[in-house]
Amino acid sequence: LQPVWDKLWARTQAPQSLRWIWLDAYYQAFVAASRLAVVVVRRGEELVAGWPLYLATPQLAGSLRLGLGELHLIGDVGGVQRSLLSLPGEEERIGELLVECLLKREGWHLLEVPIVSRRMVEALERAAARRGGLVERAELYGRPYVELHGRERIDGLWPAAEASRHAELRVVGAQGAEARRALVELARGTAGGAGEGAAVLVVELEKFLDRLLPVLEPAGDARITLVKDLDDRVLGGALVIVDHDRHVELLRAVAPGVVDRDL
Repeated sequence: LQPVWDKLWARTQAPQSLRWIWLDAYYQAFVAASRLAVVVVRRGEELVAGWPLYLATPQLAGSLRLGLGELHLIGDVGGVQRSLLSLPGEEERIGELLVECLLKREGWHLLEVPIVSRRMVEALERAAARRGGLVERAELYGRPYVELHGRERIDGLWPAAEASRHAELRVVGAQGAEARRALVELARGTAGGAGEGAAVLVVELEKFLDRLLPVLEPAGDARITLVKDLDDRVLGGALVIVDHDRHVELLRAVAPGVVDRDL
């Protein structure tokens, strides 16, 4: 499926989170193989739509009582704005086939995903209604963005004491295994007091990044920035994903005892 998926991804100007390598890295790190529920629409050998889903542990009380799972989006690490790859102009037929396939699958109670195309949402609504299903839509807002000024503006924005303290730090662009280890160790320190579940999540996160970043970094599609003190100790770090003309902060972490705003 990878070659045709990558071709469709490129044709539809989709975000990085719908790229094959992203989905595969997420699946390898977070999803059991038995729970995959990927839906595709083909025309001969051509892939015209793909919905990367998996069956997750029920989150709603009603689902728990019924013993039913929920369909979630593979690759969603927070703030994802699209869930579906599809060729424009064929929403009605694609929506019909997607709903038909999903309603034949047993064991799920709820599918909750973001869809940008209003035409696709309306097509899914009509297809679900014809089969006794229900689509409820909610308007969601994207990630907040702020204007970030360069260092030449910083001294004028910070009080003198703040500027002096920050002058002792340096910002380093980094990539490769060493940079990933540093960022993961920061995340591990942050999760240290959050219980066993958080520790397991950091292990899965490390596996996700180890598979994803060697592909994204050489193309400039992922950038790690580390903040170090004069003794070369890493105090904080961030991972930014380049998505067409957008730069999205995927992960930020600071060393224990460091206040986030100080960085």
